[in-house]
Formats: sequence, C-alpha cells, structure tokens
Amino acid sequence: MNRILLAASFLIAQFSARAQQPAPLIERTESIIYEKRVTEKRVANPDLPGPPVSENASSAVGTTPVPEPAVPVISSPPGPALAPQAAYPAPTAAPDEIRQLRRLIEAQGQKIDSIRQEIARQKQAVMAPQDPHHPAAPSQAPKRDNIAVGVYMGPNLSAYSTDQDSLGSRARVGYQLGLYVRGGSRLFGQLGAEYVGISSRRYSKDDKGTSLKQLNSTINTHYIQVPLQIGYRPLMTQSRRTGIRIQAGAELSYLLQADKNDFKLTDEDYNQTVINLLGGIGFDLGPITLDISYHHGIRDVYRAENAKLRMVGASLGFKF
Repeated sequence: MNRILLAASFLIAQFSARAQQPAPLIERTESIIYEKRVTEKRVANPDLPGPPVSENASSAVGTTPVPEPAVPVISSPPGPALAPQAAYPAPTAAPDEIRQLRRLIEAQGQKIDSIRQEIARQKQAVMAPQDPHHPAAPSQAPKRDNIAVGVYMGPNLSAYSTDQDSLGSRARVGYQLGLYVRGGSRLFGQLGAEYVGISSRRYSKDDKGTSLKQLNSTINTHYIQVPLQIGYRPLMTQSRRTGIRIQAGAELSYLLQADKNDFKLTDEDYNQTVINLLGGIGFDLGPITLDISYHHGIRDVYRAENAKLRMVGASLGFKF
C-alpha cells in the first residue's frame, strides 16, 4: 500500500512540474508571429529600425526562454551544400520603380502645364485687338461678316451730256432704291439690283446759246439697273462691320418707261439698254451704310442724238 501511495505522489509531482513549464512548440510559434509582425512594419515603413533578433522572443512572451531539447542531427548525403533559406523571406524593396513612377508623374505634369500655357496664349490672341498688318493676325473673319446683304435708297442728280448746240440739259433730283449682296474681307465683290428714277430738264437753244422758253420740258425715265463692283477696305475694324469702302465697276441699265414730255420723246426714241461706269465711296457704321456714287454713261441714251448720262447719287442703307 505504501508503495502505491509513493508511486502516485511521484507521478503527481512530475505532472505538476511539466504543467508549470511552457511547451517549446507554443514558444516557437509566438516567436515566429512576432517576427512576422516586425517584418510587416519594416515593409510599411523602411526607415523604422527593427529590434534585435535576440530580444523578440523574450519581449513578445514576457517569460524566461526555455531551452529546447536537443534534436538529433541528420547527416546530409554528400554533395554541394545548399544555401540556408529563410522561412519568411523579406520583401524586396523597389526604389527604382518608385523613381520611375515619379519621373512619369513629373513628365505628365509638364505636359499639362504646356497645354495650359498654349490654351492661355490662344485666348490672349483671340481677345487681343487685331492688327491687319501683323503677320499673326487671323486672315479670316466669321462667315456672317464675310457675306452681307443690304438694302438702300436715296436721291440722285442727273443730266445728259451732249455736243449738240441746239439742245441743253440741266440736272434735276431723282431717286434710287435697291439691294445688294457683298462678299469678301478687305477685298470684296458686290452685286446688286436697283430701281432708278432719272429726271432732267431739257431745253432748246438759239444760235446765241440762249434758252428758248417755249421748248423747255422735264424728261423723266425709269430704269432697272444691275451694278457689279469690286471694292477695297482701306480702314476697317476687327469685325469688318465698320470701316471705309472704295469701289468701282459697271452697270447694265434697262429702260422700263419714259414719261410724256413736251419734246414728244417716247420709248422708241431711247436705247433699250445702256452701259454705265460707276465708282464711289462708302462708309459702314455697324449695320448702317452710307454711299456716294458717280455714274458715267458710255453709250448714248437716245437713238438719234448724242446724249450720255451723268449722275451723282447718295444712298442710306441697312445691311444684315
């Protein structure tokens, strides 16, 4: 009986001593976990110095390290020695890749800055007042300023030039109204159509050139004219809607009607079509236009007499 009690006491003491000591396997696991956490911190922050390897187990567990039992060494077969490999290899840092990424970011930033500078330069060029003699000035204007349609009306003074000694002509006030299409920039072309009422005083002269009152009458004629002109703008604004025009060309006149008169001239006494040269100067004030023109006939108005038209006209108009 005593032997049984003594054996039981010995077994209880052995089990109690083993329960008070930590198992070597648990300690090794905790050490590995600690080393893994330290490695992760060093990867996240490379500048952070790591603790010595000899202190990781004692600081992580907080207990006295227990020596591990000796493990029998197994001799390796003959051959080339293998390099030791770590259980958790340290992550490789990539400073070259970081530098390349920074260079790419800087290059993209420089491209964005150059694009912004180009946009700002183009805005300044558009907003700056245009100098027509500057080589960088735009050569084209918006379409609405390159093509204009306008209407006009105004008075005229007309007379007939003749070399006959027995007839004379004095100017009277007539009128014209019409429309035109103008296209171009500084150099432009213009095509129009107008209705013209021409009035003059025709009289007969005696041998001394004195007017005979008994042969004195107003001659009124009505024409449709088609003027074709080429012009130039010596002065103009950037929008080309305000400036000065100089233009010249020719016009074809078609007789519509000749009014009754004391000289008994009828439509058969006139040439049906005549050609006149014309020239003038114009002023554009936004949509308002003012033109002064001179019409010089190069074909006789009458079929049986030498008489050519001389007319000066003024017109006030509006362009779209």
